Amino acid sequence: MKEDNQNNFLLNDNLISVNPHFTGNYYNSGVFIDKFNRKHPSRLEFIKHGLTRNPQKQEKKLDQFRPELILSNDFFDRNTNQLIWLGHASFFLCMEGINILIDPVFFDLPFYKRKVGIPCLPEKFSSIDYILISHDHRDHCDLKTLNILLKNNPDAVILTGLKMSRSLKVLKTAKIQEAGWYQQFITDPKIKIIFTPAKHWSRRFLHDMNRSLWGSFFIQTESTPIFYAGDTAYSDHFSEITNILGAPDISIFPIGTYKPDYIMKKSHLDPDEAYAAFLEMRSKVFISMHYGTYDLSNEPLGEPIRKTEFKFNESDEFKKLKVLKVGEKFYLDKV
Repeated sequence: MKEDNQNNFLLNDNLISVNPHFTGNYYNSGVFIDKFNRKHPSRLEFIKHGLTRNPQKQEKKLDQFRPELILSNDFFDRNTNQLIWLGHASFFLCMEGINILIDPVFFDLPFYKRKVGIPCLPEKFSSIDYILISHDHRDHCDLKTLNILLKNNPDAVILTGLKMSRSLKVLKTAKIQEAGWYQQFITDPKIKIIFTPAKHWSRRFLHDMNRSLWGSFFIQTESTPIFYAGDTAYSDHFSEITNILGAPDISIFPIGTYKPDYIMKKSHLDPDEAYAAFLEMRSKVFISMHYGTYDLSNEPLGEPIRKTEFKFNESDEFKKLKVLKVGEKFYLDKV
């Protein structure tokens, strides 16, 4: 790990950087400092949230939306370039014969039941080469899921942000690469995976706020670049990433967990912001995530996708929205 002691900029000196102007992630007294000057919600705002009645409570109660589930376990053969939504922010990706899982979380969360299943049993996920983890929040990094995956895929390599080994230390045999923003992981030469910025935060327990780095992923092959936004609020990093790495063919954006806005806006995108980010990145396809699987915020479960569909349908970009069912195969070669 390379650390600039004078300026407290941290990078992994075993990895190359694709942005010569980025000197590293600011790291001071064991804490990562967000370059976007993100303000975490105050204690008073959390108290207000706890004491305020959700104005959409009845609407939320009546909303019967659930993502449709397709049961299947035939997508591990490496012969098809495809992307499969596994619910919430989890995806299976096969590119050039390389199998990747992104933020795999297959079970209930503490205090939050899963609203839709996954295409097959967790034990069926095999032939996995890389597991990408954007940050340590429990809806993106689930140790129970990872234990099962690593037991069945002992050679899989976890690709994640700086200092994430702290959160993953119970995975004693795990192979882990940590990167700073704009650093490229060491992978099979057929694919490039770069850790890119996000406006978010990290915490797994009460006293480890921002002790590990959060981010997004830019995944490239000769044919299809893909951007996975992770968890993020709106900022100028979308255009910055595109200016440095080019426009991705496919962008995967979170669209849910945005109410109340005085809490959520500092960490998440709403559908309008996700659409604006999509336009900035000049992608050919928008794929939505982070909705419909866990009930984490005030908006009704189906509101994020309804608002996203409305936003696209009233624009000239309506053909670029792809709403996936859980377990549905999206063929990359058709982009």
